[in-house]
Amino acid sequence: MNDAEEERIFRPINELEIQLLSVKAGQISPRAFITFLFTQQVYLLSSEPVDMIHPTLEHALYISDDQQPTRLAIFSSRKRAEPWIEAFPAYANGAWMQFTEVLQQCQPGSGIMLNPGQPAGLAIPPEGVTDLRHELGPG
Repeated sequence: MNDAEEERIFRPINELEIQLLSVKAGQISPRAFITFLFTQQVYLLSSEPVDMIHPTLEHALYISDDQQPTRLAIFSSRKRAEPWIEAFPAYANGAWMQFTEVLQQCQPGSGIMLNPGQPAGLAIPPEGVTDLRHELGPG
């Protein structure tokens, strides 16, 4: 196996990544994964230092292209964010945030991308973000 092939293999390093691979393999239902995700913290990048007590998405990294709507980039670990920090050094600040808080604060009309550019990721379109917010109830 060469270095390029080795880099494309996604080896889970935490429980969130194990669950993500399980849903992708059909071993757990998407609903079970989302229920699990509601209990998790995710890593986000910011162009400004993040208040660790009251983190916000005010300066978070949002990505977009011609193919997809604007999406908030979140990560299952700091390691998964490193390529993005290299590509966008202005977003070198990072913080852990409860996924439910991310849902509540995500810009209206934006989707969410967990682990963008990684072999194991998850895209939640804007309407999915809206639906998940409704599941959370008043926030």
